[in-house]
Amino acid sequence: MFTKRKNIPELMDDHNCDPTKLKRTFEQFASINKFFGASGFLCRMICKDVLAANASILEVCDIGCGGGDLLDLMLKSATNFGLKADITGIDSDQRSIAFCQSLYASSEVRFICDDLFSLAKRGQSFGYCVMSNVLHHFADEKISLVIDALESISDRGFLIADLPRSELAWIGYAIYSFLFLHGSFARIDGLRSIRRGFTKREFKLFANELCRRGYIVKTGFLFPGRLYLFCRKIDK
Repeated sequence: MFTKRKNIPELMDDHNCDPTKLKRTFEQFASINKFFGASGFLCRMICKDVLAANASILEVCDIGCGGGDLLDLMLKSATNFGLKADITGIDSDQRSIAFCQSLYASSEVRFICDDLFSLAKRGQSFGYCVMSNVLHHFADEKISLVIDALESISDRGFLIADLPRSELAWIGYAIYSFLFLHGSFARIDGLRSIRRGFTKREFKLFANELCRRGYIVKTGFLFPGRLYLFCRKIDK
């Protein structure tokens, strides 16, 4: 059942889907990511890398920012580490951007409707780029193109975090979503996303390829439900 990735469409990707359920899904992303995503660890990892470079500004772009909760946490982490923040959220779905702009209207974070490949084509770049729970939306043959684009727009490094494709992850999320995720698309789409996710071995293969290109790469699994790959360019 989990041997290969499944190309299963997600309900919220339908632009004619129920707007009330969609808004509720965006709202639930924060609690889902807090419980399963180890978001705090990922934000601290990037902040520590900024400090290791003797820099004082965290410049980061979240590609596919969804409900915006990761960037809100990134902003708080930067403050805790004594860093100034220059933070941008990008999503190709205008519904996501509208939700973020409404929820974080007073925030210092910028939210822009755009996409990764357009940014790369225009030659835009950021200190760091983050892509959380987005890579699984791409077919296998597109993944190398996604990583190449991330590489081109990241001046210092980039972080990819996504869902582990396993029976344990699926069962764990099924129980959590049955208990807590109601009135939204989060339950069905989350279970479908896990089927579209990745194994530790697959993430390790991505890491090995980036190492061959001369990057410093960290990869691992964060309990209870997140794979990550942090790729940093070597200082010259």
